[in-house]
Amino acid sequence: MRKDIKELKLDMKMMDLSKGHIIACSKKHSATTSILLEDLIEDPCQTVSHLEQLEKNLINCDCKKSELNFRNEYTFSTNILPYPVCYSNYIPAVRLLITSTLSHYKNILVRYAWNHELIVGLPRSYILFSSYHGGKKFSSEEVEPVPESYKINMICHHMVFNRAEMSLLLPEDAIYITILRDPATLFRSAFHYFGNEASVFKKASKDGFEAFINNSSRYFKGKGDGRFWWFAKNGMFFDMGYDNMNESESYISQAIRTTEQIFDLVLITEYFDLGLLLLKDKMNWRIEDVAFAAMNARKQTRRKELDVNTTTKIYKWNLADTVLYKHFNDTFWDKVKQYGEDRMKKDLRKLGSIISNYREHCFEEQMIANSKVTDKSLKMFSPPGIDVAQYQLRDLMKSNETCIGLIRPEFQWMKKMGARQKSIKTQTEASRG
Repeated sequence: MRKDIKELKLDMKMMDLSKGHIIACSKKHSATTSILLEDLIEDPCQTVSHLEQLEKNLINCDCKKSELNFRNEYTFSTNILPYPVCYSNYIPAVRLLITSTLSHYKNILVRYAWNHELIVGLPRSYILFSSYHGGKKFSSEEVEPVPESYKINMICHHMVFNRAEMSLLLPEDAIYITILRDPATLFRSAFHYFGNEASVFKKASKDGFEAFINNSSRYFKGKGDGRFWWFAKNGMFFDMGYDNMNESESYISQAIRTTEQIFDLVLITEYFDLGLLLLKDKMNWRIEDVAFAAMNARKQTRRKELDVNTTTKIYKWNLADTVLYKHFNDTFWDKVKQYGEDRMKKDLRKLGSIISNYREHCFEEQMIANSKVTDKSLKMFSPPGIDVAQYQLRDLMKSNETCIGLIRPEFQWMKKMGARQKSIKTQTEASRG
């Protein structure tokens, strides 16, 4: 993009779309400037950001609303899908702790960070903070150092939450968000999904889930009982930084009060799309920023629905998780009400339309088992014995970064983000000479 175009402070007076021009009055140069869209194509994100600002400047002008169709015209002509995530508005520092549905939310956040050139706090080791493997609370020492003079904008990884250590990395105005899931469906899903990863579940896998929930103490021996031992009892409560073996009413109540004080938003997995709009509102983002594609859908099985008796047993065994979930399920609906029913319905329709557009343009109609994915850079993780389904790119979209980003696996995103931040660090050190 030409430097003089970048520097223009525009006060829009007229747009001549039929000629493919933006006619603008430059306050700096006091002259009418014609900006050809073709001049801006080399940097699509900068272009869309630029055009967004032009649209805002039109609010108090005489141009008719019907003339504001340049975004779709632009994205079509340059083979970029509608609604690219290329905006330059300010983002507060974010820290996201997710106890379920990690892939979807993390993909949304990391794509936003990538497109806005934000700095993400990354683990020094592989994909998880090392403390998580041993069930220890998060430590700021586990985060890869960021380039000098840069600050971390976002952390979005599984961890055992530690507010004191997190505050060493993020500013006081950081927004804290977490996600909870119904303990009944979460617990059964975890039992099968992590059957070969969590020691307690592995011991019970031959006997089955019903056997475990009917006689849990036979398999679970308490704190420290093997790898990922806390998955077997009040896993969400533990991830939030609390003692999952303490189920006294007073302790759970205090934990809930503490969570309310720390977390700005607690989302509910069962109401995923509603949660996306609440997230969008909290972060002052656009609806386009929270659009997603299914990341790692479990292949459908004929597993029967949980009956009332089994559900009750799960709730009783995971009492702390259950009380925590039910409390924040109630507060979630308070936030939905504050959002506004009519506004929510309207925005849900828009979000659905954007997601449908992505699916239509980016992906083949049928999802495929990840075991059949040949491109390793797009192959989703799944534990041994578990098959997940994922989207496959249309042939024409295999080099389209917008489409690829929607289904890029977590580890690949972390590698890509890490490489960019390492490059920034190298350039910063070189400039100091």
